[in-house]
This record gives sequence, structure tokens and C-alpha cells, in this order.
Amino acid sequence: MPVKAEWIHTHAGDVLVSVPTAAAIAGDKLTAFAPTTTGILYGQGKEVEIVKQLHDVGRLYHRIESMDVFIQAFTGTVGKEIHYRDGTCTVDQVLEDIVAAAALVARRERNKEEPHKTYFTEIKRGLLQFQNYQTRGAFRIDEAITAGAKAALLATRIKTGDTSPLPFYEAGMKKSDFLIRQPEYTDLNKLPPEALFYWYQAVNLLFLQ
Repeated sequence: MPVKAEWIHTHAGDVLVSVPTAAAIAGDKLTAFAPTTTGILYGQGKEVEIVKQLHDVGRLYHRIESMDVFIQAFTGTVGKEIHYRDGTCTVDQVLEDIVAAAALVARRERNKEEPHKTYFTEIKRGLLQFQNYQTRGAFRIDEAITAGAKAALLATRIKTGDTSPLPFYEAGMKKSDFLIRQPEYTDLNKLPPEALFYWYQAVNLLFLQ
């Protein structure tokens, strides 16, 4: 793509640089939202970085045009991260970690037991700190829950090898059309429609295995 900005002047036409696609960036980012395996870890004083990864995955979801590119990027990055950690986790464990972290955000104060209660406290602190880095829009708990739902769906897509086009929530969709039936996740039916829509897709994939 060409490098263009008001404060950069070129004399021989546009300067072209190679950049990764949104799908490739999303695949890389998803590995970082795995806070007990390959991601920014809980308990390290880096809660704002955990939240930033979640924010980025949520924003990039709508720009993933190729699931093949996305999965290839995730697989390549997660393999390097696992190797860097001397094989202390597997790809499946990383994917399960992503889903668990997203569920933790969705359940908010219903995380009563440790370490989940402490983990959610970190997420809340990270959300407050992250407000200082935002130049537009808002990323509070409701937005974080929806971003987490998208991350969970992406993780289950990788886990099941589903490369079909991603679904998108549309205003006006009826919440009753995507209520979760699996007992382990029925508490998520209390979520707002958009977040529930993505969790519904993710849970259905999990239980199809």
C-alpha cells in the first residue's frame, strides 16, 4: 500500500510498502488474548495490555475477509509462542484459554471463585486504564463482553476448522432466535443481543465436536 500522510513528502511518486492483511493481524492478535497460556498473562501488572488485545480482536473481526489467512496466521504465531514457552501448552489449550477468558469477561461479577474473581478484577482495572489510550469511541465492559464473544467464536472456528464466512449481528435480530441451550452456558442468555449472538455461534460449534 502507498505511504501517504500530510507530513510525508515524496519526490518520486508513492512509496509502496507491504503490510499484513487484517485477517493476518487478527490471527496474530488472538494468540495474545490467551492470558494463562500464550497471551499477556494475568498477575503481571499488564491488565491494560490484556484489554488492548481484546479490543483489537473485537475491532478486527469485521475486517477478516479470509478465514484461511486468519487461521494460517494464528497457527504460525501460536506455534512460535508455544515453542518459546518450551512446549508448556498445546494449541487446543490456547484455544480453550481464549474461550475461558471471554466467558470470564461475559460473567462479570458472577465470577465468585478464585482465581476467576481476581482475574476479573484485573480486567476491570485494565478497562479503566485503557480509557486513557482511546482517542475516539468507548471500550467499557459492555463492549469488552461483545469483543470477547467474537474472540470465543474465532477460537472455536479454529478448533473446528470451520473456514466458512463469519456471521455478523444485525440490529433488529430477535434474541429469542439464538438462545443457548447447553447448560454450561445458559447463564450467558442474560447478555445483550449482540454479544449473545456471537456466543450462540461459538457454543454451538463447541458442542458439535
